[in-house]
Amino acid sequence: MPSLNSRKFFAISFLVILSLILLLNSFLVLWILSAGGFFSYGSGGLLKSLDFWTSGDLFALKSIIANQISSNGQSLVFQSTDEILLKVPGSTSSHDNQYISITKNGIDIRSSSLKLSDPEGNVIFQTSSDSTRISSRNIEASGEGGLDLSGKLQTQKVYSGPGNELGLSSRTDRVLIQGPKGVHARSFSGNFSFISYDDIILQTKNRGKILFESGSLYFSSLKPQNHSSSNSGSNASHHRKYSSRKKQGNSSGFKGSSSYQLCSCRDGKLFVAHPRKSCVADYHICSH
Repeated sequence: MPSLNSRKFFAISFLVILSLILLLNSFLVLWILSAGGFFSYGSGGLLKSLDFWTSGDLFALKSIIANQISSNGQSLVFQSTDEILLKVPGSTSSHDNQYISITKNGIDIRSSSLKLSDPEGNVIFQTSSDSTRISSRNIEASGEGGLDLSGKLQTQKVYSGPGNELGLSSRTDRVLIQGPKGVHARSFSGNFSFISYDDIILQTKNRGKILFESGSLYFSSLKPQNHSSSNSGSNASHHRKYSSRKKQGNSSGFKGSSSYQLCSCRDGKLFVAHPRKSCVADYHICSH
């Protein structure tokens, strides 16, 4: 029979060996968990050289980093309780990151450029900080505010829909309409008007002509000839008579007359005169 001391020695040795085995087992378990990325809140990062396939839902408590995410014959759904962030890290700093953020308040896109193409690869929409290009045939702004641009718009045609008016205006600067081959403006069923708080200048170059093709030409606010100017030779200036036109109704300043003379000052200002009198106007009409 072994002595009491021998039994104590074997018991202590067994406990020491068992403790070493448990300690080694715990160390191996912790090493496997840390190497595999398993933590208390989930599986952590999964580094796999092969494809990762799942037949159900995949839940992630943090980030998912992958080269490609696809679905075979079914819809691919990304769902989050707070935010869905698709990000491509920048090469130099965090300011170069390109990302799409989808939250409950809206969609935020941060990118140096944005491009939209059709199934054939043709660019439909492309924008950057320098310019914006829209290649679709028709662009419709259906809101009441219209389209407000601080730069320039390059297009072949600007028109309004049926029953709507078309207006081109500038609040602070000027509006420049320019075409390499020509500028054509047309109103099919309504009026066409130019309204300016200052001068409206019609000018042609290279000996061009300004043509008015109309059944009638109406000047509503021409100043009539002062009758006293025909008898006052010192204050009157004789000018060339351009044409004589008939007008329906009474002419402004000439009672009982249905026609008048259209006269011009030396500076090109027009005025009307009595059909039986000379084109004479004083300094109130012809200032120079």
